[in-house]
Amino acid sequence: MSNRTISVLTDIEHGHEFRNVLRESEQRPVLLYKHSAVCGLSTMAEREILRLSERSDVGLYRVVVQKARWLSRVVERFFRVRHESPQAILIYERRAIFNASHRGIRWENVEEVLSGLGGTP
Repeated sequence: MSNRTISVLTDIEHGHEFRNVLRESEQRPVLLYKHSAVCGLSTMAEREILRLSERSDVGLYRVVVQKARWLSRVVERFFRVRHESPQAILIYERRAIFNASHRGIRWENVEEVLSGLGGTP
């Protein structure tokens, strides 16, 4: 696999990697983070995602929009969630159960959704 791990975020750029993320979501929640390499707000949002990693056992994946624009579009169509960046999409059982963008990306919001899943981390 050509994934590159950034701290606890794993970059994905290819269709087979996205399919692997979907499969993982059948076992546990995963967070797909769409990042813009040219946006200061994306850097702030990424910090929130990294804070989540300290508190939860959620798979964390990043799509850098400038590197994988086509994958960003695939994600948009698959989940029927309008593209924004930065954007965080929480996926469980192959469904988007939460999404937020820009300043709405807060680890507390994601953690609240996770706690509502019951026995999941």
